[in-house]
Amino acid sequence: MKPQHHLDVATLMSCAAGSQPEALAFIVASHLAVCPQCRADLGQASLIGSSLFEDLPSSGLGDARLVDVAWLSSRRDRSDDVHQTESGRADPSFVLAEQRGVHWMERDPGVNEADIQLSPSARGHLRLVRLAPSVPIPQRLRDVAELTFVVSGGLINTDQKLQAGDVLDGVVAHQAALTADATHGCVCLMGKY
Repeated sequence: MKPQHHLDVATLMSCAAGSQPEALAFIVASHLAVCPQCRADLGQASLIGSSLFEDLPSSGLGDARLVDVAWLSSRRDRSDDVHQTESGRADPSFVLAEQRGVHWMERDPGVNEADIQLSPSARGHLRLVRLAPSVPIPQRLRDVAELTFVVSGGLINTDQKLQAGDVLDGVVAHQAALTADATHGCVCLMGKY
């Protein structure tokens, strides 16, 4: 099943420019790995950006982290569908290898979290959140998440249903309360700059 919820154009442009903070770049890369539509849109954003700079004098890029658009484009040759197991897990296997070795901490009833270590100079936060079936995302997390990527299970509210591979771009607090899937719960990555 292909992702149904995608990255915002501004997020894709920021990615193409290589200007995303590390926490958000991790989530964007996770979604791009399973979403052919956003990979194609990123390619377009890169073309737009490069055409704007064609006439400018050349300068070194230094340590800028740029997305390898050629690599992303090559992934189009892979299956355009997100492979899902019977338990509703997307199969971006690099996304924390099914959370093996993750040090989960229970923060609220039915809510476990694991902070993901970023590089020492990185700003922002990246955390893996595991919600038991039918448990809503706590308000304290809804107020700060800028990007949310569903790794397994799903999130549901009155307006939408997000499944493995989907991304919610924007502060979750602006959305109607999201609740974990009643059968499988949800594991998601939540990033904040």
